[in-house]
Amino acid sequence: MPLRQQLLLGALLLLATGASIRNIAAARNEGAVGGRVYRLDESRGRETSAFTEILRMIEGLGRSELAAQLRERQRSGDIWVAPGLGAERWAIYVSTFGLVRRIYVRDVALLHPERHLFPEATDLTPERRQAFANVSLAGALYHELLHWDGELDEARTYDREIAWLESLRSSQPPDATSADRSVLDWGIESATLSAQKARALATGTP
Repeated sequence: MPLRQQLLLGALLLLATGASIRNIAAARNEGAVGGRVYRLDESRGRETSAFTEILRMIEGLGRSELAAQLRERQRSGDIWVAPGLGAERWAIYVSTFGLVRRIYVRDVALLHPERHLFPEATDLTPERRQAFANVSLAGALYHELLHWDGELDEARTYDREIAWLESLRSSQPPDATSADRSVLDWGIESATLSAQKARALATGTP
């Protein structure tokens, strides 16, 4: 066989091997969150609309940079929806062999944050439920984006998430009424306490 054909065959074999390894990585990556995943893109109208609403809420709290980062990750195909993700997680970052890196969001958490947070009846007002749930989802997305950006220590990641949540207290929308501010303050405080409890469970330290 001529050298040129040998080189071409070798290149094709390398490409086929690379594609096979990536397919294996993708399968393992998806299996880690229960499978049945799908990319968060324009073909998913309800999910995309829900994601856009969360980004608007984040922007309304003066965190436009975070919203822009999440939007870019979505456009790059790095944010996926995971119907099989356990109810204990809002979202999770998964990297397999360094080849397939994704941020997965639980479908219920994205589409119905309140239902994810409160699967059973509660005496809280709808406004407080919504504030608590939306801020919690925003914090979870921030948390997983930190992992995406290379922060792999879980304790430090939680510490940064908690500090970010606490910083929201000074970021109320300028046109918010006193009642709206009170509800959002309660939601931020509740989300912060929830993140502190999650940190303790995940790391074994207070």
